[in-house]
Amino acid sequence: CFPVLREGIDYAYDRSNSVKDGVASFTYKVSREEAAAKIAEFSKLVENILNETMKPDYSDFEKALSLYLYFQKTYTYDVQAAEDVENGDLSYVSSYRLLTGKTGICHELANAYSYLLMQAGVDAMTVMGGNHEWSYIRLNGKNYHIDTTYALSDVPGQLTYFLMTDEQRCMDDFEKAKFLYCSNYSKDHPHPDYTANDETFRPLWSGEFDALDHENQVVNYIAYGDFGESSMKTFSYKGY
Repeated sequence: CFPVLREGIDYAYDRSNSVKDGVASFTYKVSREEAAAKIAEFSKLVENILNETMKPDYSDFEKALSLYLYFQKTYTYDVQAAEDVENGDLSYVSSYRLLTGKTGICHELANAYSYLLMQAGVDAMTVMGGNHEWSYIRLNGKNYHIDTTYALSDVPGQLTYFLMTDEQRCMDDFEKAKFLYCSNYSKDHPHPDYTANDETFRPLWSGEFDALDHENQVVNYIAYGDFGESSMKTFSYKGY
């Protein structure tokens, strides 16, 4: 659950017996001093991102939205990395690479987004569906899908992939029966009992973000009709 560790340490040499008498062992890939420096640098980066995107009294909804919009304007999709992964090269993709290099693919975007949410106190993990991965979070006891990869588009602030239901997610040709929920604390697991069916945020899916009114707990957004006509609307997120 700490992406930078991949850059500085590795599992024990004897992976079949890495924990003995309650003590886990690992090996350094670099010197201890370099590992400590990387950890400190990464911790500061994460702290800066959270301080830039959210205020101390933000609700979980506001944290998720602010980070979603931050990802849209900050990161780009790495086409070359996607081709490398398709050809079997998984050696260099990681959420650490995305956060430090500001480019990545779905696996990196989903894990980085969920990781940052966890640091902000929001329950989050990721979901795999076919050859794609996105985030899965819990707000006010209910589950939602968030896809920061699909959110990277030429339309700034588009909210189509924010707090989706299972049904909305499956409109992108994904099958819920094949979802693998990926926790940082365990191996991939199906969990067919996980359900995202709350449609509270449906009005936002066809809109573009305009402004957040934190005091009144309202999102101002631009809504589009069937024929491209637009109108300014507000969405109340009280309770979230």
